Amino acid sequence: MKDLKLGYIVLFAATWGLLLTAPINAQAKVTSEPTQLTVTRASDTTRTLTIFLRTTDPITSLQVTPLDLYRTDGVEIVPATAIKPVQPTVPIKANSLLTIPIKFDLSSIPSGEFNGKLLVRYQDDELIIPISLRMKDSWQRPLAVLVLGILLGMLLSSYRSQGRPRDEVLVRVSQLRTQIRTDEVLKEQPKQPFRKRIEEGLVDVEAALQAEQWDKARQAVEQQENVWLKWRKYRSEWLELLSRGVDELQHSLESMPKSSNYTQTVSLNLERAVKDSPSQDNPALFRDELESLRKQINHYLELQHDIGELKDLCNQLPDEPEELSDNQKNHESNIETCQREAQRLEREMNALYPTDENAYKDLEDRVKVAIDKHRELVKPEIATREGSTPISQAPPTPPVGNMSEEELFKKKFSKNLYPGERTRLRLFNWASYLVAVVFLAGAGFNQLYVSQPTFGANPWSDYFTLLAWGFGAEATRESVTKVVRDWGLPGLK
Repeated sequence: MKDLKLGYIVLFAATWGLLLTAPINAQAKVTSEPTQLTVTRASDTTRTLTIFLRTTDPITSLQVTPLDLYRTDGVEIVPATAIKPVQPTVPIKANSLLTIPIKFDLSSIPSGEFNGKLLVRYQDDELIIPISLRMKDSWQRPLAVLVLGILLGMLLSSYRSQGRPRDEVLVRVSQLRTQIRTDEVLKEQPKQPFRKRIEEGLVDVEAALQAEQWDKARQAVEQQENVWLKWRKYRSEWLELLSRGVDELQHSLESMPKSSNYTQTVSLNLERAVKDSPSQDNPALFRDELESLRKQINHYLELQHDIGELKDLCNQLPDEPEELSDNQKNHESNIETCQREAQRLEREMNALYPTDENAYKDLEDRVKVAIDKHRELVKPEIATREGSTPISQAPPTPPVGNMSEEELFKKKFSKNLYPGERTRLRLFNWASYLVAVVFLAGAGFNQLYVSQPTFGANPWSDYFTLLAWGFGAEATRESVTKVVRDWGLPGLK
């Protein structure tokens, strides 16, 4: 029994001895600071880090050995030869601090995150120090790609807001010019009203383009296209009315006294009607206007014929003897009265306004009354007077040809500014674009490059993201600017 108790005591003492000595034997003789190495490269080609080794016991042999580093995707490796530690000299005294520089050659290492180990061997033990290497592409190329994306976005925005509307208008103007060049009638008649109207409208287009008023330029082009379509659709009717119809009216006007207010008014109305003919919706409306002018001319010719007949009646009164009685004197005064009345009626006719139907009817009635009154005083066998015949009805309508050739827009639509103003305007525009590029590039570069320690590990994804960010950022800026401009706030036009 005593031997059994003695055995338990010995076993208990041996167990406690093992427990007390185990931590001492397991305690590392060498510790490192830091416990893990992390290297990040952006632009430099070499990097040197220092580790501090602390030993509690003397060390007679110590060797630092790097191992290969593997990228997280397993595709690329960093060979151990790129990591060059400075081997320490031995022996090393107890409780000493050892400094070991480690040089990393990063010149040929691709971008990405690499992980590996650094072995510190001493005596019969070793210390493992984890190594994490994070590589990214140099900043120049990512920044260039980002700026390229922003510039592409700006070019697209600028073209969409200015170049595209301008080019669309110029293309439509060119098409309209081409169509005009195919019409031989307009080509041979520079003063033809439809051609003049289109040319005048294209001047408005040019002015709108110079002022960068794209909507106004589009509207002006549409108006001229409508004029051309109107001509093309009814060109046979237009040609008949503008040639034979107008010529007949002008020929009739030549037989009327040019000094007459009536003649001048009708002539001006005819010129206005011809000039405004492209504004009419169809030839029928223009024909009605010509018919109204024909009617006015006929009124004048009819009155002119009647007053001429009255003058003939005054001249055809019977001759009287040389010795005049009282009755003969009265007869002579009747001749003078007839002539004075004819002259008065003629003045009223010349002063008559062509569209005043009531005044015309009144004058016509008074002329007829005067003719009837004086006809009774002359011999019944007087001959009737041949006067001016009224013009026939207004014309129908025939064919047209093609259009005249005009040079395309050769002007550059430059701002008519003095050199000083033009220079300041250009400087301001370039400064605005430069500020936008700097701010957008700074924001995108910080977000997509600076904060990404392994940028370039996936080149297609990383660089395309930069390009798309720059392009999209400019498109967003342009859209926001347009929305704010549409608010119409002062200073945001």
